[in-house]
Amino acid sequence: MLIPKSRRLLILLLLTLVSAGLIPSVLAQTDISLQLSKLNIKSFPTISLFAQVTDENGYRILGLTSDNFRILEENAEASDIKVEEMTVGSRIVFALNTNFGLRIRDTLGNSRFDLTRQVLLDWWRRPEFNRVGVDDLSLVTIDDTLQSHSRAAVDLATALDHHQPTFPDEETGYEFLFQALDFTADRPPNIGMPSYLVFFTALSTPPEDTTVMKIITRAHSNETAIYPVLLGEEDVLDQPEAVILNQIAEETGGQVILFNDDEGLDQLIDLVISQRTQYSLSYTSQIIDSGPHEIKVQLIIDDTEAASAIRNFVLEIQPPEITLLQPPREIFRGSDDSSIPLDEIQPTSIDLEFAKTFPDGFPRELTLSQLLIDGVVVNQSEAPPYERLVWDLRPLLQSEEHTIQVFVVDSFGQESASDIHRVQLEVELPARGLVAIRPAMGSLLLALGVLLIGTIIAAVLLTYGRRPLKTAEAESQGASVIAYRRASLRRDLPDEPAEAFFHPMGPYTTTGESIPLIGTDIFIGSDPSLTAVPLEDPSVDRMHARLIRQVDGSYLLKDQGSVAGTWVNYEEVPNEGLLLSDGDRIHFGRAFFQFIRPNAPHHRIIHVYKLESKGEDPLKPEENNTRDS
Repeated sequence: MLIPKSRRLLILLLLTLVSAGLIPSVLAQTDISLQLSKLNIKSFPTISLFAQVTDENGYRILGLTSDNFRILEENAEASDIKVEEMTVGSRIVFALNTNFGLRIRDTLGNSRFDLTRQVLLDWWRRPEFNRVGVDDLSLVTIDDTLQSHSRAAVDLATALDHHQPTFPDEETGYEFLFQALDFTADRPPNIGMPSYLVFFTALSTPPEDTTVMKIITRAHSNETAIYPVLLGEEDVLDQPEAVILNQIAEETGGQVILFNDDEGLDQLIDLVISQRTQYSLSYTSQIIDSGPHEIKVQLIIDDTEAASAIRNFVLEIQPPEITLLQPPREIFRGSDDSSIPLDEIQPTSIDLEFAKTFPDGFPRELTLSQLLIDGVVVNQSEAPPYERLVWDLRPLLQSEEHTIQVFVVDSFGQESASDIHRVQLEVELPARGLVAIRPAMGSLLLALGVLLIGTIIAAVLLTYGRRPLKTAEAESQGASVIAYRRASLRRDLPDEPAEAFFHPMGPYTTTGESIPLIGTDIFIGSDPSLTAVPLEDPSVDRMHARLIRQVDGSYLLKDQGSVAGTWVNYEEVPNEGLLLSDGDRIHFGRAFFQFIRPNAPHHRIIHVYKLESKGEDPLKPEENNTRDS
């Protein structure tokens, strides 16, 4: 058979490239090969992958441990690598180029297709290979697709046993090889499952360079090793047409195999079966940033080292979404028992729970959760359980609206906050003093009222009965009658600057302006004729409290036996009074103020000593009721 001139030139060029070393020959292989599967980041920050480690003959190297592997993540070495051997199976595509080359018969009358069918049937009947559900198997010919992604070798054997090829005369071998790669384009059933394309063919006319590069590029994209099985005479590997198949096999990680009647395909079968088991590698990633990242695996066996190609992956990390579970719309605090302290009025607290979700698909733990009331942190948790927070209601003694929000930080450093919820707090304080016992004394008060009215009437009648006598006596004595009005305890404020102020804080004041505190003895109450600071509120007594300016410039607050009481920072003022500090919150009943001293001096403590007398030890300083400013 004559070879055309153009074909002779192409073959001569290929032989020149091989001799020059520009195209690797079938014998050019590295000592150790390390191939990585695609990364599994579904359980991030745990990242897992499979490593395929083979020797110079393509067989898996056994007995490796975590001491043999190093994982470099962004050039930083991972410290918690876990390695184990796992059976993942193999994905194999058997492609039979059933053109005129497989129609040729030997001296016994058997065609090359008959030999191919028999060796495949023997392969699929092997007990170690015929395991249902382990492998992903496909069988295609130029005529038809006989099986696609079957999990049992018996399906392929049945289909091939009944197939009768047409043996077309067209040179379609390399185009058929390119199309057969479609069956390795989909994601394999198991992560880490290696892919092989076993291509049974006779020697074909070399294709154009573009077709060869398309086959190699697609095989790399599908991570598929191509193993051409040549059917022909013993010197077929020495033919120039075999150079292209050698290049395809070498570039994709496969090997050209010459079919031999005596040995069959035992070498290839053992190699594929050995690769069913792969090394599973996993580690905990330290990456917390979104964007592209890369890892590389290094292998050390005795004095031999190998490194994988770089594997890239992309992370999209998003903050968690926080949702308050059934937040309250209204809370009521109240009691009819006047003996209960205000900070024990129920409820004293409520539990708030929230749920977290991770839209990026990477569930993780929280490191901090905070409860914000009116934008201020009132409770936080730095240890599990993070999803339950407690709102302390004891300091809240008046009805008002509040806002609730939860803020969290996760283990990636991502921050998030829930929506703001509003809640109305209603507080009903129990009655104190005489007001508390008024309902039980209704009849007694009625009797006392009648007795009092009778006493007043009797006194008036008695006075009018004696009035003429007193008038006559007065006229006879030449005296004049002087009318007296009730004396007022309210004094005009001195003309001096104020050193302190009461700033209204609640809804019970009549003005929003600060009240200046001038003088050394200031009474606070609801009666303007008796007090310097009148307060219009039903809970304030006529003379409710007294504010005394001390010699050192401090202010002592005392309660004057009021019914509702006087409170500083939600604690009742003791009988001996309480020294005020700048910023203290004061309640006169329900009237709410803040004590402000713009130029508060440093607090001084005055000690009083008794003069020493002969034979007596000096007295120790008296203890004063003082507080640090």
